[in-house]
Amino acid sequence: MEGSDNVEVAFQSALNTILLWDSTVAAGEGISRLLLAVDDVRRWMESTAGEAASDDRSKADNAMSSAMALLKREFENILNSDTAPRYSTCSSSLSDSSSYELHDEDDMDYDLPSPETISDLRSIAVRMNPGGYLGECVEVYSSARKALVNLYFNELGVKRLSTGDVRRMEWQLLDLEIKKWIRAVKRVRIIFTKEWRLCEQVFQGLGNPGTDSTCFRMAVKDAATHFFDFAYAITNIRPSPERLFRTLDIHEALSDLLPYLDVLFSSTRIQVAEVVIPRLSEVVREILQRYEDDLLLEVSPELAPGGAIHTLTIYAMKYVVWISNYEQTLTRLIAIKPEIDWEIPTAELIKLEERTPLELHLIWILEKLRFKLEDKSKHYANVSLANFFMMNNIQYVVGEILTCPKLRGMITNDFLTRLTKTVQQAATSYERATFEKVLSCLRLERLKVKGLSKSAFKKRIKTFNSMFEEVHKTQVKWYVPDFQLRKDLRLSITQNVLSAYGSFTEQHSNVFGRLKYTPEDLEAACLELFEGDVPGGKPSETAVESKPSASIKDTLIRGREEDKDTLISKLLSSDGGLSVISVVGVGGIGKTALAEVAYNCDEATSHFDKIIRVDVTEHFDQVQVAKAIVKNLEGDAPNLAELESVLCRISRLIANKRFLLVLDDVWTGDKSKWEAFLNALRSGASGSKILVTARNEMIAKMMSSAHTIQLGQLSRQDCWSLFSRIAFSGRSKEEYEQLKDIGRKIADRCKGSPIAAKTVGRLMRFKNTAQDWQDVLDDIWEWEEAARDIGNKDGGITSTDGRGGVQSSAISVFPKLKKLTVSYMRNWEEWDVTVTGGAAGEAAIEIMPCLRYLKLSHCDKLKMLPQPLLQMTPLNKLRIHGCPLLQQRYQEERGEDRMKISDIPKSRIS
Repeated sequence: MEGSDNVEVAFQSALNTILLWDSTVAAGEGISRLLLAVDDVRRWMESTAGEAASDDRSKADNAMSSAMALLKREFENILNSDTAPRYSTCSSSLSDSSSYELHDEDDMDYDLPSPETISDLRSIAVRMNPGGYLGECVEVYSSARKALVNLYFNELGVKRLSTGDVRRMEWQLLDLEIKKWIRAVKRVRIIFTKEWRLCEQVFQGLGNPGTDSTCFRMAVKDAATHFFDFAYAITNIRPSPERLFRTLDIHEALSDLLPYLDVLFSSTRIQVAEVVIPRLSEVVREILQRYEDDLLLEVSPELAPGGAIHTLTIYAMKYVVWISNYEQTLTRLIAIKPEIDWEIPTAELIKLEERTPLELHLIWILEKLRFKLEDKSKHYANVSLANFFMMNNIQYVVGEILTCPKLRGMITNDFLTRLTKTVQQAATSYERATFEKVLSCLRLERLKVKGLSKSAFKKRIKTFNSMFEEVHKTQVKWYVPDFQLRKDLRLSITQNVLSAYGSFTEQHSNVFGRLKYTPEDLEAACLELFEGDVPGGKPSETAVESKPSASIKDTLIRGREEDKDTLISKLLSSDGGLSVISVVGVGGIGKTALAEVAYNCDEATSHFDKIIRVDVTEHFDQVQVAKAIVKNLEGDAPNLAELESVLCRISRLIANKRFLLVLDDVWTGDKSKWEAFLNALRSGASGSKILVTARNEMIAKMMSSAHTIQLGQLSRQDCWSLFSRIAFSGRSKEEYEQLKDIGRKIADRCKGSPIAAKTVGRLMRFKNTAQDWQDVLDDIWEWEEAARDIGNKDGGITSTDGRGGVQSSAISVFPKLKKLTVSYMRNWEEWDVTVTGGAAGEAAIEIMPCLRYLKLSHCDKLKMLPQPLLQMTPLNKLRIHGCPLLQQRYQEERGEDRMKISDIPKSRIS
């Protein structure tokens, strides 16, 4: 009886709670009192079933009806209290096309209601389930969540596009919309998953089976339709090549969504799996086929300037690399092999048959590209440029394959080898087409050399110079972007040029006076090829039409540009009569190089009727100098012994001609020796000039110079520029970055001396590691260490500009040196073997105990060889070439010196 009374008391209290319920007043308590009141009324109705008075029963029914209405309203209030998307502080709307790519999937927080809120929703749904009220709850829930989901979708920025919209929209804009859609896929998956979870937590086990699924579908149906309709609309795009990868992105995104659709949308999953994805697959196949067809039909007339990489090559390789990034997807989609006639060896064809259809499509695209490039190369009028173009472009193809691991795995070794051979063949054809004619000037195999005049020999060397200069002027602006190919090509050209040039000039050295270019000049010029027109080597799009390249000699006077302009201006000035211009500076400062650039420039060669160049030795011989002038003018030295007779011949030869006489390296300050020359030279035409290089300004004054250019040390930056130009020639950007800091310190140690910068720079070209460079920096001025740097077996000392600035050299210890070559040390006068103690013989054994071979070339002023060297070293081969004073001493004289040379088993003087 007591229990009944308690139920009755609770029932009456519940009726009052329901009747007087005001959610605003009860907000602090939540809905727990209302839920408890519903439970009490339902408990009273169950306990008094069939026994309660009709009035009480009517009150209970009315109260329960009111309670359900109140719960529905509370349910709706709870759902509507969370209706705005939440973002992290750094995010912004995805609909902003300019910033949407900055978002990550976590930028937009799609949080479910709190556990307490979900508990309240579940509690309300549980109370409304009995008596058939759950349907109203589902309706409220679906409406509220649908509005929220749609709001979130609007924030994703995915537009509603029809098939017509897709076809009419410009690709740039459509591509932007597709990117938004793809970025939204991850968020959509999160939204749908969380919505499904919320439905389960609120409705699972309530009402009819599947109530939670129904709730979910009603909540997200509009958003899902909007989202997947976009993908369906994209299946109707026109199949053009640039749309392949966006289509693949949509395909992969939908494929990733399928597992979720299996659980969440059975009907939608069927539509996506059976309609949208198959159609996208078909579009992908259509696009790939279209690209292959378009590549073969490509007919753009434009040629790549300077044989550079063609835009077709760059685009095609980017396309192929991107295809390889979708290998897994495309391997599933591309099931049919391309129908093509492979013009390749049978063995390779058998191997290709084992490849997947996708791999065969890629190889076929590359084969078509090679065919198109070959066709384009035929439009170049210059055969060299055509081969250069093929070499560059196919190497670019090879490089892209090798640097992309996925693509490399899809291309057969045989096919890659064929491409590499194509590069090698193009390089060989380029070199042959470019240099065959140039080097033919130096080949005399088919001629009767004995019947060829000296002037014919000189004409050939001049023709070679002219043709080589033209090649250098043009092709220094061409660009080979592949570092190793550029390095190998330069090396091959350098070896061929120097071999032909050295052989020709050495065999016929008696014909030539001073050569315009030393082998080192030509080597430096070859190493400048293919750098392009801008710093760093990479040319601009209009590289071929841009600024003219520097001449071969210009690189040797870096930092002297203002002096060069001044000197040329003075040479070309019309100041009447015969005038003298002097270039003065210490040894090795660059006087001769500056003079050579000036008098070899186009303006000077066209301005003067005759340009005469004579090397003047320290021990000035008037007759020899006069004969050298005549030899320059006539090609042969006169058989005259009297100075007056030779000067008369000079006067007649230059009469009424505007000439330039270059007197290089003048030492004597005896004015009386020059007066006779000056009188003979006054017969020339007005505007004639004498250009003098000297170490002493007093000589310039003695010569009554109208203008004197005083050369000082190079600036720190110019010295670095000259050094780095030589030392870093042919090196990669990575090597430059690794070695430049040590290089600057080495350049600083050159103290602004051009010859030091050039000589040390040339040495550094053969030093490859940072430690090698550091060793040179540490020991740069120690001759003993320099000798060790040369090597234990072979040594070489060369003046890179043909103007060795050293007058005397003390060589102390070469303990393991077996072979020594000294060349173009033109100012080297005395070879002093330092003896620290003991007899001369003992010193020789100590100094060069292993020397077997010695070659001296173009050491114009070297007077004699050290006696210990000839007496006690195991020297068995001696070559002396282009050293007039040594030739005079050891060949023309008879006596003790000649006998010493003849004691060497293999000696030759020429």
